[in-house]
Amino acid sequence: MYLHILFFVFLAVDWILALLWVASTLTALRMLPRIPDLLDEKYAAPIPSSQTPLISVIVPARDEAQAGVTFGRACDLGVQEACGSLIAFMKKGGSNVLGSACDRGDGASCFILGSLFSGGAGVPQNPVSAFELFQKSCDSGWWRGCGRLGVSYLNGQGTAVNPSLAIENFEKGCTGRNAASCMEAGQFYQDGKLGLKVEALARQRFQQACDLGLQSACALPNPAR
Repeated sequence: MYLHILFFVFLAVDWILALLWVASTLTALRMLPRIPDLLDEKYAAPIPSSQTPLISVIVPARDEAQAGVTFGRACDLGVQEACGSLIAFMKKGGSNVLGSACDRGDGASCFILGSLFSGGAGVPQNPVSAFELFQKSCDSGWWRGCGRLGVSYLNGQGTAVNPSLAIENFEKGCTGRNAASCMEAGQFYQDGKLGLKVEALARQRFQQACDLGLQSACALPNPAR
């Protein structure tokens, strides 16, 4: 009889400890840092199969720059723990590591570092540095950087407002099959930023973004899905 009672007591304690662990884990996840450009659904995109797999977040590459990029891409996918690891990486000199990789033409490193400077995550907020890094990212052929560069021109972040250069970079990124750039272009045409609405072109860009996998674009005017 007593053995049965002890069994149920131990079982209840196990359940309580498990619930406390879940609660503490959820609290910790809510407290992890957020990086706007990397966690914006509009800009988040799956890692191509030819690039670093997500498992590398658990076992980072020995190359420091690749480790930083891996954390950045995983953070981009919404892995909150990776965002925390990325910021910790930055505080230990990661800015210099990613900066050097960017200077060598790695567009992903430029984009991730630009996103961090834009949001002030792990480094002091610096819109001008962010703008320059997005520019390097785009010039390196990282099309997502072109779209984010367009946002900088559109909103005057680190540079003067220039709608013409904004749409030029949105279109460049869209041509490179970056869904977020297509969506930004569609929104630009729909809002008539240059003084003239181009509804047909807006619908076409929204459809492209939808076809490229950006679900939020599928709910906008005209996409067939």
